[in-house]
Amino acid sequence: MKVLIVDDDPLVRQSLKLLLDKEADLQVIALAANGDEALRHCEKKVA
Repeated sequence: MKVLIVDDDPLVRQSLKLLLDKEADLQVIALAANGDEALRHCEKKVA
């Protein structure tokens, strides 16, 4: 499963990435600081 982590706190984003990277069935594909960044990441992946 692909995961996009979105949070305004960089420490929270990095901490979640560290935890999720340990899960074999999850793939962190991007980190975003807000909804606009998240949508840009999604648009890149779909296009």
